[in-house]
Amino acid sequence: MYALVGVFCLTLFYGVAMSAAPAFSDRDTNCGGVYKGDSGIVTSPKWPSRYTNKRRCVYEINVLPGRTVNLQFSSFHLQARRRNKCRDWLEVYNGDIRVGDQFCAREIAASRVFKSHANRMTVVFKSDRKRGFPGFKGTYSSAGCGSPVVPRAPWTKNSGNKIVGGNEAAPGSYPWQASLRQYGYSGGFHVCGGALLSNRWVVTAAHCIVNGLQWVVLGDHDRRKSTKAKQTVKIQRVFKHPHYNDDTLVNDIALLKLQSAVSVQPVCLPDPAKEDPAGTVVAVTGWGTVSEGGHTSSVLLQANMPLVDDSYCVDVYNIIADALYGFDTKVDPKIMMCTGYREGGVDTCQGDSGGPVVVFPPKGQAYLAGVISWGYGCGREFIPGVNVRVSAYVDWIRHIIDSN
Repeated sequence: MYALVGVFCLTLFYGVAMSAAPAFSDRDTNCGGVYKGDSGIVTSPKWPSRYTNKRRCVYEINVLPGRTVNLQFSSFHLQARRRNKCRDWLEVYNGDIRVGDQFCAREIAASRVFKSHANRMTVVFKSDRKRGFPGFKGTYSSAGCGSPVVPRAPWTKNSGNKIVGGNEAAPGSYPWQASLRQYGYSGGFHVCGGALLSNRWVVTAAHCIVNGLQWVVLGDHDRRKSTKAKQTVKIQRVFKHPHYNDDTLVNDIALLKLQSAVSVQPVCLPDPAKEDPAGTVVAVTGWGTVSEGGHTSSVLLQANMPLVDDSYCVDVYNIIADALYGFDTKVDPKIMMCTGYREGGVDTCQGDSGGPVVVFPPKGQAYLAGVISWGYGCGREFIPGVNVRVSAYVDWIRHIIDSN
């Protein structure tokens, strides 16, 4: 960022006056922060209590390149103006350019949406020495991810006997779904799934990085057919998590940089500060085996599953580890999340690894909650599947993408 000294710049952004921004280095260290997920919440200090005085908080929203930011305040109440001047105020910056004037009192309506023209937006809040007011709560989201044009096909728990217990997805309804291919020219053999994060980056499971992994296929549905939607791209570079353990599958996550850009809708990254509770329904997709030890599917399959309570999943795999000699893989809820039904019958299986575990919220864009990782069997009673908890890795993902 930079400061314009002695220069005043005025332009128009969505019909709103804008002025040049100061440097954002003057800030409190115990409020605000950097937000790198594709959605999140910004609040005044102490929210929902009254904010404290003598604060200068800077909230830097920095989503992936190629996306833009939408910001909306559901609640906004600061100290009123005195002599037409804000004593406590909030400023919104589109990149380094301020949008409008300083805002105070109740001057931002809940219906107003601030929109950036690039992938960066900054909010600055300042309070004076006097008593605090109720404050603000804003929600931001990315535009350019997690919004498929094609609606998903209906799914019921007894709709089929695939992905274990899934059914065929509607072509194009999971545009971010990737197929990792091994050997061969312009295709090769399906090894694992993956999820497109931006036009040149795919996330997958680290254990999927095998010898001969060369290609990523996007826009695929039926692996037996060639269509105009299918895009096959060579892998340029692989980034395994530096602390991945092949024995315990801890940190089972990797990023693939593609040799060229693709024109496919990516999935959104989750809010790192938000934890989806047990019972949240997620969608899993893949071309994996349709039963334990069975054959892989030629068409993309889908299934809905609930997130499983962390303590239950930990207990189940501790029991399995105690019962089976050499089974050392245990569940760490800080970086793993579990999915499945206690009665079994619906699960991911071999060949689905690395694929997306996605939440479709009632409002807003679909986001990547997990990456399919491991499990004991497929669709067994009482035994959930284990996935990488993506919210724990957003900072690592952004570090790799931003620096490469």
